[in-house]
Amino acid sequence: MTRLSVTVEGLTEREFVNGVLSKYLQDWGVYPTPILIGRGRGKSGGGNVSVPRLAGDMAKLYYSFDAVTS
Repeated sequence: MTRLSVTVEGLTEREFVNGVLSKYLQDWGVYPTPILIGRGRGKSGGGNVSVPRLAGDMAKLYYSFDAVTS
């Protein structure tokens, strides 16, 4: 079992991970979890994507998952 964090920009990407990718990847023992970028800032998250923001958010997830991606 591999726990995969997928950093997404918005709700559409989150639904894609939940509705399409998860069904496909679970056959290989990979369980993706969509994480909305910027969710920990007291906002709804999403939008305004920059490399420093993406890297900072993904670095926080590194120890909670087996793999991280965007």
